[in-house]
Amino acid sequence: MPAVQTTGEIIANKLAGQNCYRMSLAVTPSLSHITPGQFIHLKLPTANDPLIRRPFSIYDQSPGSSKEPSIIEILYQIVGRGTRLMTTLKPSQKIDLIGPLGQGFKINKKAAVSILAIGGIGAAGLHLLLKELIRQKMNSGNKKIYILIGAKTKEGLYILDAFKKLESDIMIATEDGSAGIAGRTTDLLNKLLLTLSDKIPAPIQIYACGPTGMARSLQPIVFKTGVACQISLEAWMGCGIGICRACACKIKQKGITRYAMICKEGPVLDAGQICF
Repeated sequence: MPAVQTTGEIIANKLAGQNCYRMSLAVTPSLSHITPGQFIHLKLPTANDPLIRRPFSIYDQSPGSSKEPSIIEILYQIVGRGTRLMTTLKPSQKIDLIGPLGQGFKINKKAAVSILAIGGIGAAGLHLLLKELIRQKMNSGNKKIYILIGAKTKEGLYILDAFKKLESDIMIATEDGSAGIAGRTTDLLNKLLLTLSDKIPAPIQIYACGPTGMARSLQPIVFKTGVACQISLEAWMGCGIGICRACACKIKQKGITRYAMICKEGPVLDAGQICF
């Protein structure tokens, strides 16, 4: 659906993990057609300080109707003054928002195996996608989903239980070894692709979301294996609609190098296009 500027009323704003909160918003008019990977742009109800809106991946949604609001959920990590102020917001307060924005994930219906590669708060960008993949899996049968989650420590494995409720094939890595293997999401991916290389004749599709460092580390794996990969990129944004050009990302498309606005042409891009 086209992006709209509207109002969200806070239903809940609760701690979901270390320095991580989960906020639920009742949005009117209803945002009924959201593609996994899209985001909303929030303006905090604190006059003009901070002035700039904040982009947040849509973690989950319950579609509304012409008469009922849709319920939108976001995850956010405390990283600065703006997100710290967000933790003080209470139920019934209203937030101005624009959304849904950006280009989300394009589900590869030909893939026999879907791999979700998650780094830290990147869990927010892939939860809605996982629900849609499971729905399609139930309708089509013989498809496999693997979830790879990495974080610095076990405290950074945000909403792990929510993923476990949806899918059982979850692999975990932490940099300090406090949960899962000692390593990163890319270590899990290398290991999984090696295991699958002789077993899966049909296409494999990777969907990834995490910090820039993780996205940069994924690219050589994609080039080496030839596996299709879509990455949701993190970026600082000003306007959220491609005008201010604050989120410009260098890409190479059909042999031509240019700059794409992550807020408009992304946040989801083909991994092979990105020039790190």
